[in-house]
Amino acid sequence: MKKRLTVFAMSLFLMACNSDNGDKGIVGGIDVDKATSIKMTNFKFSSQDYTSTFQLENEEGEMVTGARDYKVMILGDGTTSGASAFDIPWHYAELYQCGVVPEHECRGELKEISAGHYTFDTVTLPEFDGKNARIRVSVSIVGLLSQTKPSLY
Repeated sequence: MKKRLTVFAMSLFLMACNSDNGDKGIVGGIDVDKATSIKMTNFKFSSQDYTSTFQLENEEGEMVTGARDYKVMILGDGTTSGASAFDIPWHYAELYQCGVVPEHECRGELKEISAGHYTFDTVTLPEFDGKNARIRVSVSIVGLLSQTKPSLY
């Protein structure tokens, strides 16, 4: 009988210690097609191999999982010798997309490393002519009910 009381008392103690303290460190995920809002955080881009890493979450702070449809635009601002106030430097752009335009071939590879953490790889490097003074990236992740706001990184 004492063993049962001890187990019961320990169970009550453990249940009482399991209170919600508002810690967002452990948050469940929500599927991208069920998310009514999607925002991108912690975006990083490598101009060496044209890969991006980022996190997706909704407005409530839940990690957004299962993303597969995307539009990624990589822009290169070219440089010209002897530029003047009236010169417009050359601009180069490469579009990588998947699942956005029906029957369009997917370019690039979006991988979910862990819940809500993603990496995008162009697989083939963009073919920019000449030197690029600056590389900019625009990434849009598309779900059934929402998509990320367009931003230029």
